[in-house]
Amino acid sequence: MPTVTLDFKTDDKNLNLQGTVNFRRQIPVENLRVAGLAEWRHVPANIVHVSHDTIEELNLTNYSSNLAKVGVNWIGIRARTNILLSYAIRSSDRLGRMKVQEQLTKFFKAIGATSVKFTACASDIDDFNDEDLD
Repeated sequence: MPTVTLDFKTDDKNLNLQGTVNFRRQIPVENLRVAGLAEWRHVPANIVHVSHDTIEELNLTNYSSNLAKVGVNWIGIRARTNILLSYAIRSSDRLGRMKVQEQLTKFFKAIGATSVKFTACASDIDDFNDEDLD
């Protein structure tokens, strides 16, 4: 079963994650870079920006109707990053990371992923544990 590793730009708000996606079908990539769009770019939360290369590699044009059914739309862009997420989805201090995980899970499941798993980065877990001790 092909596995794709999600490499998050962890210094972007609520992207301090690590992730893996399993597919039943062959995927010609092993890693996808995920970053966040700047706050001043007013992009609706349900829009996922995807690089042109990634559109072809994941064969997204064949999955547009599946994505629309789960309320996620994608737009092709020219970028070095494979996937860009809007600030609107990431902005909440309390729920931002959960919303990022939900959106990416919907996105990957709609294009044929069998499982999507996330873990918080180690530094984030340490920060959380430190807060609990106070």
